[in-house]
Amino acid sequence: MNPIREKLQNFRHSLYYLFEKRADTLFNLLDALCRDGHQYKSVVELSQSASFDRQYSSITDGIARGLRTADFKRIEALIFEATRAAASIPHLFFTDCTANPRPYAKTLSERGIVHAPNPAPGNRPICVGHQYSLLAMAPHGARSKKGRWLIPLSMERVPINKKGNEFGMKQIIDSIKELHIEDELCLSTGDSLYGSEACRRAAVEKKNLVHQFRLTNKRKLFQQPQHLKIQGAGRKKLFGDKILLSDENTLPEPALIQNTTMKTASGTEYQVELSLFKDLLLRGSKEFASQNHPLNVLRAIVKDPNGQPVFQRPLWIGLIGERRDEITPKMAYESYKTRYDIEHLFRFGKQKLLLNAYQTPEVKHEEDWWRFVPLAYTQLYLASGLASLLPKPWERYLPTYKEPSEQELLGKTPTQVQRSFANILELIGTPAKPSNPRGRPVGRSNGTLMDKREASAIHFKSSNTQLESRKSISNTSENKLGLPEGKDIALILNRLKINLKKHGLSESDFIQMLISSA
Repeated sequence: MNPIREKLQNFRHSLYYLFEKRADTLFNLLDALCRDGHQYKSVVELSQSASFDRQYSSITDGIARGLRTADFKRIEALIFEATRAAASIPHLFFTDCTANPRPYAKTLSERGIVHAPNPAPGNRPICVGHQYSLLAMAPHGARSKKGRWLIPLSMERVPINKKGNEFGMKQIIDSIKELHIEDELCLSTGDSLYGSEACRRAAVEKKNLVHQFRLTNKRKLFQQPQHLKIQGAGRKKLFGDKILLSDENTLPEPALIQNTTMKTASGTEYQVELSLFKDLLLRGSKEFASQNHPLNVLRAIVKDPNGQPVFQRPLWIGLIGERRDEITPKMAYESYKTRYDIEHLFRFGKQKLLLNAYQTPEVKHEEDWWRFVPLAYTQLYLASGLASLLPKPWERYLPTYKEPSEQELLGKTPTQVQRSFANILELIGTPAKPSNPRGRPVGRSNGTLMDKREASAIHFKSSNTQLESRKSISNTSENKLGLPEGKDIALILNRLKINLKKHGLSESDFIQMLISSA
């Protein structure tokens, strides 16, 4: 048997038995996502997929009842074992946050103002909704040659009172412990937000973790202090000479210089000069003595064939952790370039896997859906070796499809795998059992009234004085006197009549009872 096919089938069977309830429904839904997620705009449309042999109501039932009991920690361990790197290669982890805009979900709780770029000029890059933090891993410890693949391990909603970067660092620390790799070298990568004091303090807790982050050009660092042997009492200096990354004259001599190449998508090749400065210091606080935790700083300058810088400013990367010297400049630079692949994962998940398309007023159901969709992405990655090229009519002239032999060596992209996933399913089959119609359900009885959901306020992250001066924003029209509106009065009277009928009381008897009790 093909080893890729065998590995995919083993993964699917192991995943199937980790769903304690509604396993057949969830597996049908997972295959429908991988097969037809790019053809539909809503989650309920997945019920029309050939891989989903149930009614559309089974989708909500599977998410509400099946995913509630799923052990996502064991699922994370299963994904890690299926895609983990060799022991000699550092495990490369990446974390970032993305928004799930829900501006019209009036009854959805814990909505807040989160970061979300928009193309309108002059608008603030914010929206009303939830924020989710993704922890991903480079497959087999290195960047995929083709396809921008990353393996999503953990997708969690950031609480409204937490910061996304600090929450992401907690995900990394927890995963290292739960995956039992505390003795293996791990390298985590984040953007400039993950270089805050709280993130650095969390990173140094793990002895096997090296955390790298981008440093802005305006960041101020310090050299190690030079302690002079002078007689007399006095406090030793904690920080040495000041270093301004924007000022070349303040930089010390690099401890190591390496050269590598960078090739763009158009085929242009550039030279990259990597300079490593060791044991530099950042300012700390009373809670974090940063002078005890120096960092290595990498400078990357991209040069054209004439030796001139391509970009206006160099790329600065900071590395913190006890084992930071084991990360070479080239390894740090290549892993940071891989960080941008997480943006491809977010985009593909939202456009082709309906990541942000599930409309529900229940926060728990939304969280479970965001944990479930990355499983479809992982399954596409494991099936990439079985995919065939199925170009659109207007794509057959592209170089990728003109030279299919070269494409076979490079690997498939997520879009190419998704197009051919129907053929893959015919090859590997499914562990899910066929559905058994249960007949027509009884449904709600006549006269049943459902309680109306209450609107939830939008939370703002601001100081206490601003919170006192700002009223909670509600999506419903406010009645200043707090009196019920006309529709609410009619609903109250209707419920009262139903309850009186149940207790065998007439309306006149009820009025007499009210008068006598007054």
